[in-house]
Amino acid sequence: MKTRGFILVFFSALTFSLTAQNVDDILNLIERNNTTLQASRQMAEAEKIANRTGLAPSNPAVDFAYLWGNPEAIGNRISFSVKQEFDFPSAYVYRNDMSKLKNEQAELNYEKTRQSILLETRLLCYELLYHNAVHAELEQRVQYAVKIVEAYKKSFDSGESNILEYNKAQLNLLNISKEIESNEAKRQLLLAKLATLNGGKHVPFSATDWPLDVIPVDFDEWYAQAETKNPMLAWLSKELELAKKEVRLNTANAAPKLNTGYNLDYAVGTQHQGIMVGISLPLWQDVNKVKCAKAKTVATENVLLDSKLQFYNRLKYMHTKATVLQKSFVDYREKIRDVINYEPLQNALDKGEISLIDYLMECTIYYDSYIKMLQLRKDAGVAYAEFAVYQ
Repeated sequence: MKTRGFILVFFSALTFSLTAQNVDDILNLIERNNTTLQASRQMAEAEKIANRTGLAPSNPAVDFAYLWGNPEAIGNRISFSVKQEFDFPSAYVYRNDMSKLKNEQAELNYEKTRQSILLETRLLCYELLYHNAVHAELEQRVQYAVKIVEAYKKSFDSGESNILEYNKAQLNLLNISKEIESNEAKRQLLLAKLATLNGGKHVPFSATDWPLDVIPVDFDEWYAQAETKNPMLAWLSKELELAKKEVRLNTANAAPKLNTGYNLDYAVGTQHQGIMVGISLPLWQDVNKVKCAKAKTVATENVLLDSKLQFYNRLKYMHTKATVLQKSFVDYREKIRDVINYEPLQNALDKGEISLIDYLMECTIYYDSYIKMLQLRKDAGVAYAEFAVYQ
């Protein structure tokens, strides 16, 4: 039973570990736990409720009057009336249409926040992957550095080498150790940011590599789909529809408003009752509203066209950048794959074929080349992330 329990715990931990190492799974985790997204969802629902208010006719008005007669001989008088005002019928249709458009905009505002959070998360993951890979490389270097210090310590103690060689070995180990500390501080800061995005819950993430991003080959064909997934452009499209509806609504509001009701007038010995019908003349209140709505429509059209142009050019640039950087990374990786190898270098030092200075210089060249390759990989990922949210 203990063995079975251990196996279950092991596989549960393994599943969690694998989940934590996958960028897409982390994105799903953040989407579930992010408090900003939760607040944005609640705000969207509140806006939807607000957008459904004010669609019905205005409230009815009830009047009651009790009038004392003077002289008393004429008696008192009671007056009671109920009145209801109605807009032009098409105004209610336009208001309802505008309410639906505003509700769709509320969802698009949430989607914009969601995409922003997921982009920030993906960028953090790429930064972490970079620093995790740097950490793994430095860990390998520090192991060799420790062996060198131990070897030169023995050599110095036996009188086979001088203190200068031993000090160089120690300085090399110290420098690598400090690089590890500096890199680890950056990793912990990134993990803290990731935890903040995850609602304050820690996300273990120690992966050092990830598959190459699938960059669309035909940008224009891909962009046709991406444009429809941009919440800002969709929001502006809805705003343009709203502006057009507002023109029609204000035109309808410029029509006379009707009001009707019931009136009861009671005095001593007499009673009058009946219906009332009235009309309000839109002479001053809505002056220039239609003209203003038309101007807003033209302005919104221009903003939408400009936003589409900027969106296309930005994604085109990031697509080109990601393609070039990824190609450069793949080429660089292939060329240095068989070149960067610390073990033959270590063996050459052990056999006395190269000096310690030569060894340290070669290690520095190896390390700098590897870091350059990792930087290319990260930069390609960052460029890809800009349009990955629209995949």
